Amino acid sequence: MGKIDEAIAHWKAAVRADPNQSQSLYHLARALDKRHDPEAQQYMERFRELEKSQRLFDRVQALGNFAIEAASAQNWPQAVEQMKEAIQLCGQCAESAHLHRNLGLIYCRTGNRQDGEQELRTALQLDPHDEDAKKALALLANLPQAPQN
Repeated sequence: MGKIDEAIAHWKAAVRADPNQSQSLYHLARALDKRHDPEAQQYMERFRELEKSQRLFDRVQALGNFAIEAASAQNWPQAVEQMKEAIQLCGQCAESAHLHRNLGLIYCRTGNRQDGEQELRTALQLDPHDEDAKKALALLANLPQAPQN
């Protein structure tokens, strides 16, 4: 409609309200760039970082899902490998507790109680409200210990 100044003001307001609003970041950067505004580069960089973060998050979720599918098929080595890769890529992302819990459960299903408990405890450190991790640890606490050789 030719009201670029108003559009820029609205995109800036949208980005202030939600810094992860990628469409607003992109359109704002483009509009400012057309005006040779030095702020354009800052918004475009934020947009690129957000896109990079989203691609990483999507990869982490895909690996986690693949690991769950492998576990369902009882392909334990692949399940463990993919869950570890997801955890490594994730670092401290929002999915970290969930991934550690799932790895802990996979370890427990394979009989690797020690690593399973460790991963479940890590999950609880990251998310103290994780009821599934609490339940799994409670179940493990009630199981007899395997004899040591």
